[in-house]
Amino acid sequence: MFAGPTGVLKFESTWQVLPNGARRLTTAIPKEECDMSSRLNLPPIIELTEFFGAPPVEESTEDGFVCYEIIDHRGVELRFSLAAHERSVQTVVSLGDQSLITVSHEQATQISLHARILRCEFSTRDSKTTLAVDLNEGVSVTWASLQTD
Repeated sequence: MFAGPTGVLKFESTWQVLPNGARRLTTAIPKEECDMSSRLNLPPIIELTEFFGAPPVEESTEDGFVCYEIIDHRGVELRFSLAAHERSVQTVVSLGDQSLITVSHEQATQISLHARILRCEFSTRDSKTTLAVDLNEGVSVTWASLQTD
């Protein structure tokens, strides 16, 4: 694979084994171009753990899944789940035993942390969605979507 500013190009290659055991590239055929936008850019898990102030309550490294829970001083609970391989995020906001709202979204492209705010951006062909989790004054979760065409 070769990476460049517009994406990644995969090659199928053939190698010749020489009498001394060395290998020589004989053929490289371009096979497909990979869109780098299909990858999710996210901070290391240690930074997410620092943001939420506790280790994940659920984690599956091989599946790229992690789930955090946090309860603020008002008793508002946030359950934040991330499935990195599927590029999906789910937030569940509860108060006591009562679940208030659950939002799930796929096609995440970027997760970033700034101070006590986590921002997640989602992009599809015809819409852009943003999630902001603000832990400055307690748990605050804001989802916003806009049509792009």
